[in-house]
Amino acid sequence: MIKSLSICAAAFLLVGCNQSYPSMTQAREACTKWLGEDKGVSVTLTDYDYYNQRHRTEDYKVRRCELEKLTQQYLGFYYPTIDDGSFKKENDNKWKARVPPNPERKIVKHFRF
Repeated sequence: MIKSLSICAAAFLLVGCNQSYPSMTQAREACTKWLGEDKGVSVTLTDYDYYNQRHRTEDYKVRRCELEKLTQQYLGFYYPTIDDGSFKKENDNKWKARVPPNPERKIVKHFRF
């Protein structure tokens, strides 16, 4: 009897640990706060026209939050190809350098509610 109660208590605690935030709003706010810590990556792009050389700096964020309703959580994604600048190497110093439409991403944070 005591063994089964201790197993039930342990299972309850494990399930309870996964529920980090009591509401969806609080989970979204925590994810937004995590996004605010993202310094991003600045890339300077150069373009040459007939008369002169132009420079432009673009900032790219390396973190993103997405709501996953099925599992009741916000997922915190990290984009390593943006962080290490490898997307820029493919378009080296071209005026129209852009992050690919579907860059590689990894889930690094879970904000469950």
